[in-house]
Amino acid sequence: SMYLKCYYPLEFMVAVLNNGGGFYSTEHYIHEARMWGGKVHPPCINQSDHHNTIRGTHIYLGFGNLKNLEHLVVQRILTERQLYGNFSSFDNFIDRVVISIEQLSILIRIGAFRFTNRQKGQLHWQAIFKINALKKRTGNPTLFRPEHKNFELPKMEDHWLEDAYDQMELLGFPL
Repeated sequence: SMYLKCYYPLEFMVAVLNNGGGFYSTEHYIHEARMWGGKVHPPCINQSDHHNTIRGTHIYLGFGNLKNLEHLVVQRILTERQLYGNFSSFDNFIDRVVISIEQLSILIRIGAFRFTNRQKGQLHWQAIFKINALKKRTGNPTLFRPEHKNFELPKMEDHWLEDAYDQMELLGFPL
């Protein structure tokens, strides 16, 4: 263990986190990984797995760290991504994964759709419009992609403090 911690500190910290932690809290191990030069990211739809993953110096927290996110939803996301590749947009995600508005809200609040470059408030409104439009959808894949309406939403302000509160509620600690 000491050899790994000395020569592969980031990989060691990720392994400890995936093992359920050690003597200290998860937040402490993440702080230690940052001190070793790691860049810690919240869960991401296209990068994260159920467990924490590391790519170079970038550590992506896993979906398993999110409180109240159902295991079945995580399984659907990972299976869909493995079979058909990364999600290209928010609409693409909604077309491919059957998910409730409550579970989608958890993913939006943690910032799992950062790759879309849209604000959380806009994503929440779009999620409500699009999920309500697809209420009668089954879990079966469709032959043709449904046509999505694009709504023009006003610019909404994001604040880092709101992100910190969301992270504390969903992860148990701020990043």
